[in-house]
Amino acid sequence: MPMPGDLAAPTPERTSSRRVPRVALGAGITVLAALAFGGYPVFRAPEHTSVEPGPNAVLVLDAATGEPRDAVQVGTDPGAITYADGIAWVANFEDRTVQPSNADGRGGGAPLGGIPGNPICSAAGNGALWVGIGFPNGQLVRIALDSHDAVDEVLGSQSGIDAIAIGEGAVWITNSQDNTLVRLDVNDPTQQRTLELPRAGPAGIAVAPGAIWVAERLRGAVVEGIR
Repeated sequence: MPMPGDLAAPTPERTSSRRVPRVALGAGITVLAALAFGGYPVFRAPEHTSVEPGPNAVLVLDAATGEPRDAVQVGTDPGAITYADGIAWVANFEDRTVQPSNADGRGGGAPLGGIPGNPICSAAGNGALWVGIGFPNGQLVRIALDSHDAVDEVLGSQSGIDAIAIGEGAVWITNSQDNTLVRLDVNDPTQQRTLELPRAGPAGIAVAPGAIWVAERLRGAVVEGIR
């Protein structure tokens, strides 16, 4: 994977446990956004809508019009949302849980505990939900989508974990604190490889057939790499 040249820039200190809201797309008909931030929604619904989103909710939007369709109450301080097989999985940061919610806004299921920290990012693939834990120690755990109760730690000591993506037979994890991109084999996570991204601050990541895009916060750039 080709890497850009080094850029002399300091690595910033991680000073806050707050996250920006993550948005997930449903099956072409809905957009889901988590509302938290100190108990106040980050989305203000149009005056003509009957939907009244409160704190700690998932707002269901019409993908074509952007109009709110419903608001589903979830756990405390929801953040990352991942869509898989008709279910939107919501990571509740403060509660240390992940919670299934029907993507059509018909309600949410019971939250799943056993998460060994505060979840900050997630991705779905290969029959599992992969959840990145930001605090206290930084980990990656795997939850089987068919059973919803098997929480397995597959990667530890990732205190700067930022984002997860799945594709090209692997789980990819950006770590802005270590300036690394970690690749795990999706079928055998013990097969791991770490790519160094010096002074880049890698954050967001997306994977498509034959290519990977990494947002490098400290460089102010998105870098494309070929596997």
